[in-house]
Amino acid sequence: MDQETVELKSAGKFRNWLTGKWQEHMEEVETYEGFMPKYDSKFWFNKYKYWLKAEYKRQMLNERIRNQ
Repeated sequence: MDQETVELKSAGKFRNWLTGKWQEHMEEVETYEGFMPKYDSKFWFNKYKYWLKAEYKRQMLNERIRNQ
């Protein structure tokens, strides 16, 4: 597998993870505030991108450690 293929697979995994986090966020907002967020996923991502990236890396590292 070449480097470009590995990067594309990683990007796909991150996007799938992000989609799941966005869904969780929307459900959380609806539960606590009684309505869906009035902003889209792009706004949410731009606001929390550094936290999201760090959280993804932390979760992937923990997953690798558990699977050893």
